[in-house]
Amino acid sequence: MKVTVFLVVMLVVGCLSTDDILRRGSDSNSKTKRWDHSFNTKFGRENGVPYITGEYTLGHDNFETSIHGTVSGNGNWEVGASVEWRFKRNAKTNGKKLYNVSFQIDPCDFVTYDLDKNDEIVLGEMHAIFGDSEMALRLYIDMDGNGNAVIEKEEFYRQAPQFIKECTVLDPKGED
Repeated sequence: MKVTVFLVVMLVVGCLSTDDILRRGSDSNSKTKRWDHSFNTKFGRENGVPYITGEYTLGHDNFETSIHGTVSGNGNWEVGASVEWRFKRNAKTNGKKLYNVSFQIDPCDFVTYDLDKNDEIVLGEMHAIFGDSEMALRLYIDMDGNGNAVIEKEEFYRQAPQFIKECTVLDPKGED
């Protein structure tokens, strides 16, 4: 039942968003910029239990929204949504082409957090990445498995799959 509800919600969101895009794009006098959208699904097996994940993303030059979710055969489910706005600085180009460059970092790579490249992560580096937030402190405390106020490289790779969601990815065979 949850799989059916999940699929129906994903399809409705996709259809409504696509309908809106097509209506805007069909207006030849419209000054609306191009909208991009994608719909991705993945079927797999984790510890012998089948699951399905899906994501619908709708993007614009400076705006992106997505809805995503997972439903497993044992009844576990998760649904989420995200919105992202990108602000650009206006610059005089003098006829030159400017490139829109964005970076995506790997949250499961030690060097992402080791800002001073001394092979250890301290609380200050977590705050530099996440700001002075409670979440940065909680993540730091959880990742510091031995409690010595420093996260070493081996410790990071041992703790990351336990506390960073993106680091719990399954291999293609569906095994941990």
